[in-house]
Amino acid sequence: MLWKKDTSKNDAMYVDIFAKHGGKAYFGKIVSVVRQGNPSSTLKKNDAVSLQKRNKGNDYFKRGEWSLAMELYGESLCYATIGSKNISLAYANRSTCFLKLKLYNECLIDIELAKEAGYPAELMPKLDRRKDECLKAIKQGAQPVNFKSKLSVEPHEHFPCMANVLKIGRDAKGKVALFAKEDIDVGQTIVSEKTLITYLYWRPGWKCNICLKECTNLLSCNKCTVAMFCGECQSNSLHEYECGLRFSNNDLMNGTTMRIVRSCLLAIDMFASVDELMTFVEQVISSGRNQIPSTFLGEKSQYEAFLKLPMNPANQCPVKFLSVLSIAFSAQKMLMRIPKINSMFQRQKYRRFLMHLIVHHYQVMEINSVVSCIRDDGECIAFVSQTGLMIGYMKHSNAPNVTVSKTPGNTVDLITTRPVKKGQQIAVRSHLATDASRT
Repeated sequence: MLWKKDTSKNDAMYVDIFAKHGGKAYFGKIVSVVRQGNPSSTLKKNDAVSLQKRNKGNDYFKRGEWSLAMELYGESLCYATIGSKNISLAYANRSTCFLKLKLYNECLIDIELAKEAGYPAELMPKLDRRKDECLKAIKQGAQPVNFKSKLSVEPHEHFPCMANVLKIGRDAKGKVALFAKEDIDVGQTIVSEKTLITYLYWRPGWKCNICLKECTNLLSCNKCTVAMFCGECQSNSLHEYECGLRFSNNDLMNGTTMRIVRSCLLAIDMFASVDELMTFVEQVISSGRNQIPSTFLGEKSQYEAFLKLPMNPANQCPVKFLSVLSIAFSAQKMLMRIPKINSMFQRQKYRRFLMHLIVHHYQVMEINSVVSCIRDDGECIAFVSQTGLMIGYMKHSNAPNVTVSKTPGNTVDLITTRPVKKGQQIAVRSHLATDASRT
């Protein structure tokens, strides 16, 4: 059904997948049930909520939980209305967290942000003392914390995210796989990949909405309450599409849908027109999905590799495929609420193509993502998803030779946990979802 057309004619459209499996009325009822209330109401600025978040952050701070306090001060920024004193107070309080964590440069930046936001004159001596303390520590030789990961050996010429001790080939079943070109010792970072698609399900004060960077001077969106950005991502156009867009008040349901929306937005933004996108995707699909990639250099090469990654075979089971289609239907509805996307996909031909693209993206992301989770009273709740390319080439095993490690950002590392012999296939644990602490 996926990527099938109505007829064999050259100008034929892709089949209407939703119509073939119950119709839009059927999926529309499902969407109305799972959306839960008015999601847009959670996106409005509210100074009362901003104050609550700051007070909760103060409670964490008193207990010495600096990282959690910093996150709550970030959420206070998210809810503060433009021009509110809550903005300057949140920046000032967050600067204290940076000081406690010995992130002196970040502390200095927040101090200046607090002043620019109109920090009360009568409290200014506190900021000045804090600034002097930071400058003294820096003068005494305090070094900034470096969270960046690095390959243990030189990167591959055409695949810079992996070490040159690796090669991409085919396994015994003919599937694209990753192998060692030489013996590799324990504890080596052999893959350090900046993931293609990231999505933060909840806790907006914790990470950058785009690159997932943390422990930095996050700035809140001026319009909504669910996005903060690091300095590098503040001008990223992705959130301009997404701002004000929320599928459900349930964070897990919302993230499940919106991460697919984001993946499609990233793809659409690579091309000058829908026709150009269609031509590219159709050429990739027709060339065979089990093709060994030649390079990861350039965003279109990476997108081609993404489209060829293994897919969740849900379409082999009617019940599972209906679940896939209900989420895909939700994603298409959300995409069509974006004025620019709605305008671009006015023609029925384009909308049919988008249907198939959404389903394809979802089935790829289902088995090629690292989903971080948090334990809360025994329940595992997903809060961030990262989809890359290299996981798709891993053998899934109960006796893996690498482990997945996530840095404070959108980079996923693979580190050897046992010696790997030349010619041996690289294997990761069968269950990709991993646990992460709340801090």
